[in-house]
Amino acid sequence: MSEQPIDFEGDAIRSYAAACERRQAIIDEWEQLGRPIVTEGSRKQVRPHPLLRMIAEADQLCDRLRKPLRVRHRGPVSFLEQTARTAVPAERWDGEPPRVTLRGEPPRRTRLR
Repeated sequence: MSEQPIDFEGDAIRSYAAACERRQAIIDEWEQLGRPIVTEGSRKQVRPHPLLRMIAEADQLCDRLRKPLRVRHRGPVSFLEQTARTAVPAERWDGEPPRVTLRGEPPRRTRLR
């Protein structure tokens, strides 16, 4: 019997999606109750509604599960990073990393509108 490879990224995406669904279910319940902010405690004291705490905890969980997914997709690698990675292999350094000198005109800086 052959073992299936573990799909860590797929599991992370599924966990994040399930957490977001639970968060939305809590918010839906809170909205059905009229979006209460406070409730009465056992000794008639005013205290925050329990669903608000559950929403805050669900938000934290969704944020924590989303961070590893965002790290994987950082975007394109800059020219300098790419050059530094491929310029000279580490085995050829003589005790010190190589110094990179760029030739040509520096890139133009433009403002985004």
